[in-house]
Amino acid sequence: NLFFNGLFVGSRGSGKSYSVVKIIREFEKSKMISGQGEHEIRTILISPTYDANKPLFDNLKSLDENDIYETYSEAILEKIIDDIKRYIKTKIKL
Repeated sequence: NLFFNGLFVGSRGSGKSYSVVKIIREFEKSKMISGQGEHEIRTILISPTYDANKPLFDNLKSLDENDIYETYSEAILEKIIDDIKRYIKTKIKL
């Protein structure tokens, strides 16, 4: 299974959102392929500046509105991890 986790940290206006969108768009264009074939790309965003950067994030085909979190908490992270585990179990059964 292919997973990519990223943490982008920098001062305000340093281009964090722009950089992450640019990287993800490259993955979307190039596709994720392994010996098992092509893999679906799913983007999960945790960003308190989502509203301010919405036009930028709207360029991501792999970002579903249900995968956008504007605040961080341990509970949200646990929910995301549990959701990914369920998704993997579903894919393995297929």
